[in-house]
Amino acid sequence: MITEDEIVRDKAINSDGPEKKAASPVFWAAIMLLSGTCTTLFAKVQFDISAKGLDTCNVGDDDEYNCKFQKPWFSVLEMKCAMALCAPIFYGLGWGRPDLQSDPRGHSPSAEALKAVWLPALLDLLNTVLGNIGLVWVSSSIYQMTRGSVVIFSAILSVQWLGKTLRSFHYWSISFVVMAVILVGVAGIKQPDPASDDGDDNCTGNDCADDDGDSDASATEIIIGLLFILAAQLVTAVQIITEEKLMTRVGMAPVCLVGMEGLWGMLYFIPISIILTLTPASDEAISTVWHENFIDSFVQLSNSTELCGIAFGY
Repeated sequence: MITEDEIVRDKAINSDGPEKKAASPVFWAAIMLLSGTCTTLFAKVQFDISAKGLDTCNVGDDDEYNCKFQKPWFSVLEMKCAMALCAPIFYGLGWGRPDLQSDPRGHSPSAEALKAVWLPALLDLLNTVLGNIGLVWVSSSIYQMTRGSVVIFSAILSVQWLGKTLRSFHYWSISFVVMAVILVGVAGIKQPDPASDDGDDNCTGNDCADDDGDSDASATEIIIGLLFILAAQLVTAVQIITEEKLMTRVGMAPVCLVGMEGLWGMLYFIPISIILTLTPASDEAISTVWHENFIDSFVQLSNSTELCGIAFGY
């Protein structure tokens, strides 16, 4: 029996010519890989740029205000603002907006459909901030490769929640991904500990950085970072399943979905930014989970054109 979801999906796939059908998935897959890699690199560079702000680099030090922009929560807000731009592009310019006759639901999503975006928007916010917190302690290359674990979680959830069937080549592919993620994790943990590096006795705390621009971290911090990244990929898998249901059952266009997720995310950040700013500061690396001064973030941006350029690129 053919379900309504399959009819909607087939209608979307068959709306283009055969050449476009063949080229489109490959093109967007390449764009996804390129943009994902660039986003990771820009975020890591942004975390390593120093700028003068309102907060001291260490809670007990009142002299140093030129600190690294290690603001994982603020980088999520940047992402949400960029995603929200898809809303005026969809409604104003009509880019990615389906034809009214062929897809009325996708052309003009109902109020109920727009409200339903609150869940994937929340999941997107959660997975992004978890990943960015992990990126503070993990090198960009390890972070990018560990993100491949989303394939494992997505496969499991698609079977359990969507009733999809995996074939033998799927299992072979997933097994290779599992082995790759394990190897990447071990490689990240086994990298030299900066505390035991005698090459630079004056390198301490947040001022340490290795040759490729990635901030140094202890083995414990790297393990914590990897756990955050893996947790982010689990949340991402849940988000993907939720978004697929929205696009098939509700008929929401992808561009509209991204724009609404951005707007919902900005709405979430109204209370989040206040809470994070008011929470107590700490020198512990894990404090980035519960504290981040958003006023200090804007002051640092205003004092560094380089930081503004990287933030815009991100």
